[in-house]
Amino acid sequence: MFHKNIARLFNIQITVVAGSSFPNIAWLDFARFGEACRFVDLRVQQQDVDRFFMASAGKNLASCRFQFFEALMRIAEAKYYHSGQTTTHARALQMLLESNVFPVGLDAEWQGWRDKVWWTYANHRIIHANELGLMKIYKSYFAPRKKHMNKNDCIDLMTRDTKIIPDENKVSSCYGMSK
Repeated sequence: MFHKNIARLFNIQITVVAGSSFPNIAWLDFARFGEACRFVDLRVQQQDVDRFFMASAGKNLASCRFQFFEALMRIAEAKYYHSGQTTTHARALQMLLESNVFPVGLDAEWQGWRDKVWWTYANHRIIHANELGLMKIYKSYFAPRKKHMNKNDCIDLMTRDTKIIPDENKVSSCYGMSK
């Protein structure tokens, strides 16, 4: 059960990151996540959630994975440990996950979409038939010391160069989910 909950939490973190400033979660996106999870109650106020995020994220006001987990732990501590509902931090985090985070349903299974829609024989044939052109486009983003596309390159490709996806936020989300 523990491993299943950890896997769900990683999926949730990836989903939140993909919709934020990949590879980090911005402060306002964490605040929206906190609203969806209903962290605020009689024991925890919005300024507490903001303070916990800032304390874990540091001066950049954007959190990576371990800082995201630290912010959740701080919220769990205030919400369930200090209130006396449990005597351990581990149980406080478990209570936060089960009562607030998991019910929101942000752990959408995106691998299923890849298996059913993207990784199909029909798509393979299209990609294989156009492989030379696709590789030419891909390599056009390389530099002498850069042999991959980063997030900004993907945004340029999709929004400016091809205009396939005009919304930069959607491209950023797709880029995050590809990781």
